[in-house]
Amino acid sequence: FDLTLKDNEITAGEASWSVSYYETQADADAQENAVDAEAYTNTSIGGAPANPQTLYVVVTDTDTGCTDQTTLTIRVLPNPTPTSVLPELILCDDINPGDMEEVFDLTTNELLLLNGEVGVTPTYHESAEDAEEGINAIADPTMYTNTSTPQVIYVRVTNDITGCYTVVDFTLIVNPLPDVIAVTDFIACELNNDGFYDFDLTQKDAEILNGQDPTLFTVTYHATQQDADDLMNALVSPYTN
Repeated sequence: FDLTLKDNEITAGEASWSVSYYETQADADAQENAVDAEAYTNTSIGGAPANPQTLYVVVTDTDTGCTDQTTLTIRVLPNPTPTSVLPELILCDDINPGDMEEVFDLTTNELLLLNGEVGVTPTYHESAEDAEEGINAIADPTMYTNTSTPQVIYVRVTNDITGCYTVVDFTLIVNPLPDVIAVTDFIACELNNDGFYDFDLTQKDAEILNGQDPTLFTVTYHATQQDADDLMNALVSPYTN
């Protein structure tokens, strides 16, 4: 605590009065062992609680040397307790592939973030400094376009009554789409003169990947565009047309 922030309130602005702070009534009476008023850490004195703590204040008229006393209570309020480790938000570069920008809903994990705590409000910020100062909050966190990938988003969770806050962060990632090429037809000669053939679709994997690392990609085949879009009902080789 910087106790000197209370000096003007205690003296009502009287310039000729000085203020000093003591941990015990006895020290105040004797005007001994004044604390460092600009950087005082609350502590337990004589078994009394450290929070809240009562300090004893001596006000001296520097013109006459006359003194009077009052007390000052210092109190430490708890910060909000949001979840400190949040999962990454990950999207594929589906809109305008190649620009590595997507629209994120930053509030996706807000229930996990708040961890059931009530009476607190989260705001989302692009820098740690803005979050610490409580400025430049992202206007619509449900429709936020990333500016880089990966990008760190900082969340300031503020107690609605006390103003105490905690800052946590999470990461946005936009993953590039696989490179695609026009794939040649898969042609086979019929064996039984019935127009059907058992195709080993995996023979096209290398052509489709076109040099991309097969350990990083999975190729699946589907009978309809909708199944491919939904990543459902992948065909199993050999596949009969």
